[in-house]
Amino acid sequence: MIKDELGDVKWLRACTKQERATIRRHADIVTLPAGAVLTREGDAARWFYAVIEGEVAVSVDGDWVGFVAAGEPINELEVVRNEASPATITAACDVTLLVMGRREFMGALDEVPGLARRLLLPHIPAVQAAAPQRRPALVPIPAA
Repeated sequence: MIKDELGDVKWLRACTKQERATIRRHADIVTLPAGAVLTREGDAARWFYAVIEGEVAVSVDGDWVGFVAAGEPINELEVVRNEASPATITAACDVTLLVMGRREFMGALDEVPGLARRLLLPHIPAVQAAAPQRRPALVPIPAA
């Protein structure tokens, strides 16, 4: 039996075991030491990452802004848009990562139904509900 090493990855929990196996075929799983730099701010986002174990530090303009913890994706929008990385991402401790190049990532999005929605939906800003508006009264038009 093949171990489902992606079963605990937060954004993949809704995927079936077969879908996770498909994603795994597109990806490598690597372990990096603390201090390893995954992305540098302003560099082309060529790699999609998901933290499996550990956490990574995020800095912008040299200032620390937060952490990305186990189960969370990194660079998904930038890889899809083929844009520069908005932050420098550094391993805060020894980390295990799922890694896909842009081609493999796009292939996984195409092959696994709903994966793009699960990954990208959190980035769509919530629309503020407007005050309920009254519908105009429907007045029948008199017959001519």
